[in-house]
Amino acid sequence: MSPCEIFKYMNTILIPPPQNLIDEIVSRLETNGKDYSANLVVFPGKRPSHFLRKALVRKEKSALIPPQIFSMDEFIDFVYEKMLGKIDKKLEVLDAVAILHRIHTHAPSRFGGDNFLKPDFFFPLGFKLYHDLEELYIEGVSVQRVREIDSLAEETIPQKTTENLHLLSGFYETFYQKIKEGNYSTRSSRYKTAADADIGKYFNDYTKIIFAGFFALTCAEQSIFKHLMNLDQTRLIFQDGGGMKENLAGLGIAGSSLSPSPLAGEGRGVRITPTLTLPHQGGGDILKYHPTTEPQIFFYKSPDTHGQVYGVSRILKEKLSAAAFCAEQTVIAVPLADTVFPLYNHTLPLLDPDNYNISLGYPLHRTPLFGFLNNLMQLIGSMDSRGRFFVPDYLTFVLHPYTKNIRFNDRADITRMLFHTLEETLSENGARNFLSLAEIEADEKIAGNIKDKILTVEKDIDYESLQQHLKTIHQQTISQMLAFENIGDFSQKTTGILTYIYEKSTAPLHPFFYPYLETFITHLEIIGGSLLKEVPFEGTGAYFALFKRYIMTCHTPFKGTPVKGLQVLGFLETRNLNFDTVIFLDTNEEIIPGGKKEDSILPYKARRILGLPTYIEREKIAAYYFETLIKGAKEVHLFYTEARQNEKAAS
Repeated sequence: MSPCEIFKYMNTILIPPPQNLIDEIVSRLETNGKDYSANLVVFPGKRPSHFLRKALVRKEKSALIPPQIFSMDEFIDFVYEKMLGKIDKKLEVLDAVAILHRIHTHAPSRFGGDNFLKPDFFFPLGFKLYHDLEELYIEGVSVQRVREIDSLAEETIPQKTTENLHLLSGFYETFYQKIKEGNYSTRSSRYKTAADADIGKYFNDYTKIIFAGFFALTCAEQSIFKHLMNLDQTRLIFQDGGGMKENLAGLGIAGSSLSPSPLAGEGRGVRITPTLTLPHQGGGDILKYHPTTEPQIFFYKSPDTHGQVYGVSRILKEKLSAAAFCAEQTVIAVPLADTVFPLYNHTLPLLDPDNYNISLGYPLHRTPLFGFLNNLMQLIGSMDSRGRFFVPDYLTFVLHPYTKNIRFNDRADITRMLFHTLEETLSENGARNFLSLAEIEADEKIAGNIKDKILTVEKDIDYESLQQHLKTIHQQTISQMLAFENIGDFSQKTTGILTYIYEKSTAPLHPFFYPYLETFITHLEIIGGSLLKEVPFEGTGAYFALFKRYIMTCHTPFKGTPVKGLQVLGFLETRNLNFDTVIFLDTNEEIIPGGKKEDSILPYKARRILGLPTYIEREKIAAYYFETLIKGAKEVHLFYTEARQNEKAAS
């Protein structure tokens, strides 16, 4: 039996998109009074768990003991740590890249020869390497298969690609040996461990085990399903849609094993709901459903994001004027993070603050806090050999809202006046392009303008106090970033700057500042506690480059609970959920399903040969979840922007 082969008969339920997945799960849970704890439910992601708990509370109309509910990643960690009793450290991406760098420096043959020996040069490559190795591992691809890819190909593979794959196989073999020796694990190694173990014996205490809403499965996930689906208490619930036939076939469920049953899925086989038929076509049995109603779909063309937001506001105003409007049955799907704040500022104020949720990961590199740090890093990067800074970059940094609102004796307006006076003075014709901090602090022309423009009005303030205030800001921000001993020192100093802004500036009054700060501090702690913490880089720019590269992969969550009112969700957060009204923004083709570029060392042809997902599979996944969301609604509003080469996704 191959690693991905699955038993053909199992308790599988297939429902059409109009049927509510959460309601289907609720109907199948077993309870002892109001105790549902003997049930275990696993979704692909985290968001549906909140809706399931809410549905149970609505059903019972009182307090209850909920089922154990996991996302798939949480379920794997639960199996790995609690059931298999594994005790190790789960590697952060920076730890993994540090290990890969050590392997790289000791390898007889290297990617790029000696060009990536320095840690800061290696890290962009290391991030790609780690991503590819994790994909290979979770899909069960052997090291030997990677090495022999040229013989597996039906057509010639370029020599350079073959050479890179041979180098990759060396990393592949050594990396997972190293993490095992170091008592580490990764996401993929945990999946693989769970897939290889006989985990079925650990679930005897559960009266019902439900895996719901899955579409594309990795090889490791298929093996895990194999271990559990032969248990009598296991149910797999799928939502029908484009590509589901092929995915069920991948699980070993062919047309011959499908048997429509009026017993709501009892016994082996796939339950077909009354709205489904099972026609036979030339290639074999396929699954089809015939929805009784089709959603009303409306398209809206807009010149830009603000036009879309205006359109959504108009729709909501119309609905709010209707007595029958139910905010809880409405979702605004936002695939682009850029659209969130225009919605927050211009559309959501139409609703009571307690009548909507925002739940999606917002990229950290798009936050004002990253803008503040980026301005500071750009200023440091402008410093010449004499320790002088490029004046325009200096002004950009000190005029950032977080900097210019640092309090002077509890007054932020004094600091604003100070820095705007600096701006006016330094921007005058003939001003020098480069100045040191000491020169700015002691400049007579700046001092004269401060006295004329500020001190003549603010009689209780003296120049020496303002000068010291300026020096303190320089010392607590710019001077902290001039040099670092190692990554740990960089993390500590950056955290100190953010703490200073939090304590001394009006920044905490800005919307969402605190969750941004909390997430940044968390990731700086990860950086400072990683295997890189004692690694010194050459020059401040190398530290900044690593930080930016890492932050580009990080997100800060919006508070998405308690679940109530209208939902503003990212595209993936809509998985497995049903809404009567769907408002979907940015449905342009390059956004939904997304671009075709692979951020991978492995080219498309190699990925196909090795059985790894490509942009084609990503597009199928996006199309499936888009389809199930739309077909589960009664009314759909699709917005897209009009620009050259832009087409709406649903066309």
